[in-house]
Amino acid sequence: MKPTKKASEMTVWELAAYIDQSVLKPEFTQAEIRKYIQEGIDFGCATVCVNPASLDIASELTRGTATKICVVCDFPFGLSTTRSKVLQAEEYCRRGDVAELDVVANYGWIRSGMFAEVEADIRAVTEVCHKFGVAVKVIFETDALTMDRSNPRHPIRYRRRCTGCVYRSLLCTGRGIAGCSLGR
Repeated sequence: MKPTKKASEMTVWELAAYIDQSVLKPEFTQAEIRKYIQEGIDFGCATVCVNPASLDIASELTRGTATKICVVCDFPFGLSTTRSKVLQAEEYCRRGDVAELDVVANYGWIRSGMFAEVEADIRAVTEVCHKFGVAVKVIFETDALTMDRSNPRHPIRYRRRCTGCVYRSLLCTGRGIAGCSLGR
């Protein structure tokens, strides 16, 4: 969905329709998961983004609302085999209640210049998701990548290669090598 006006001109409710409420902390209790999913619904967020173990709770709480479910695949490191990622994606998408899947790109492969392998990995997951009508977002863990924009391994340059994906997210999950830093 492409905005028709600037964020500064939107109401809180209009802006919320573009936001994914993250409910991903591994230490969250079941009560906290419910609380933050409900918060995303109450604010009118586009999705609540959850770990796979929270899919049943997300399904229960979002049923009958405009808020959709986004599930993470191979979060936060992206280091599983392609086959494992594909099996994960198929399991989640087969449920029928997942609207988006966020898959983490293998940033060790990106930093190693293994672009063909990264593309094949992402393509395999994307094909499974599209078979079920699920949108895909690829997460690039920016704290592990160079900020030299002339480098072909820079995430801005690399993300153009993610064909078939709806979004390519450049973000720092806070779970990477150095955590998040605004000074990088």
